[in-house]
Amino acid sequence: MKMLKKLVALLIVLSMCTVFPSAALAAPIHCDSADNTTLAAEPLSLPVPDFNQFPSQVSPMALYKSFSCEAGHYAEPLLSDYNVISGSTKLSISSLTWVYPTCDITVGFFPSGTTGTTPYGVRLSGGSASNLTITTENVPSGMYWIYIYNNGDYTVNGTIYFSVSE
Repeated sequence: MKMLKKLVALLIVLSMCTVFPSAALAAPIHCDSADNTTLAAEPLSLPVPDFNQFPSQVSPMALYKSFSCEAGHYAEPLLSDYNVISGSTKLSISSLTWVYPTCDITVGFFPSGTTGTTPYGVRLSGGSASNLTITTENVPSGMYWIYIYNNGDYTVNGTIYFSVSE
C-alpha cells in the first residue's frame, strides 16, 4: 500500500513537471512557472554546511531573500529555525529565480539542533519556479532551517519569496 501511494505521487509529479536525467541520485525537476505544483521533500545526501562560512551579522532568512551561493555550497543564511510537524508543515514558494538556469539547486529543510543530520528537499532546474509547495510527509518532526543548495558548476544568484505554514 505504501509503495502504491509513492507510485501514485510520482505519477502526479511527472504529469505536472518534466524530469531531466542527472548523474546525481535525485533528478532535478523543471517546473512550468504557471503550474501550481506540490512536491514532497525527500531525504537527500548533501554535505553538512560549514557554519563558520556565514558572517555572524546576517539576519535570518525572511519571506523575501536575495541569495548567492557558489557551486557545491549553501546560500546564506541558514540560521532561522522553523518547527516542522511531519506531514503538516509546508514550504510555499511563490517565486524563486536564479541565474545560471543550467545550475540545479535544491530547496528544503535542513535539520537544526538534535533533529538529525539528513536534509530534506527537492532538486530544481531551469532558473525559476513559482507557486511551488514543498510538503513534509517524509520529514520527521523537529526544528529545521530552510535552505538553498547549489548543485551546479557555477555561482548562482537569485531571489526567493516564501512562507512556512502548517
